[in-house]
Amino acid sequence: MHLLVAYATTDGMTAEIAERIGRIARIADVSVDVLDTAHLPEDFDPESYDAVLLGASMHAQGYQRALVQLPRARARRRRH
Repeated sequence: MHLLVAYATTDGMTAEIAERIGRIARIADVSVDVLDTAHLPEDFDPESYDAVLLGASMHAQGYQRALVQLPRARARRRRH
């Protein structure tokens, strides 16, 4: 299994939680990438993962823009 733990963070707490999830997954012999949605690599392909876990905190009654745009970008990619 190849897992993506994608997160958006404002103050760094969500990043710490995402990294901890990644460490635990690796202990369980799961292949995992932990990525900040604000800094995804150019060749990022969510289709290469078997499972995706998204994490973000709430600010001003919403999530960080980078996280919200991730599923939207995937949906646009599938339509083309």
